[in-house]
Amino acid sequence: MSGHHVKFTVTNKDRTRPAPVQVHIEGPSKVQLVHKETSEGFEFTYFVAIEGEYVVSVMYNDRLHIPGSPFRPKFQSKY
Repeated sequence: MSGHHVKFTVTNKDRTRPAPVQVHIEGPSKVQLVHKETSEGFEFTYFVAIEGEYVVSVMYNDRLHIPGSPFRPKFQSKY
């Protein structure tokens, strides 16, 4: 999947009020992260240019990880 855009959405299940969401991505290359607020929550898109393991931390209220965070996706070339 290296050389591809990756998209994920963080939803607010209780829909009371949206908590500030922060995403930090570390890995073999710097990634450009774009986000937008949607009716479902927050949508994030980033581009992976170099294969390898990345660490994707998704937090809310400046310090609390969402369940499963940090995520560790591995990207490798298609060929």
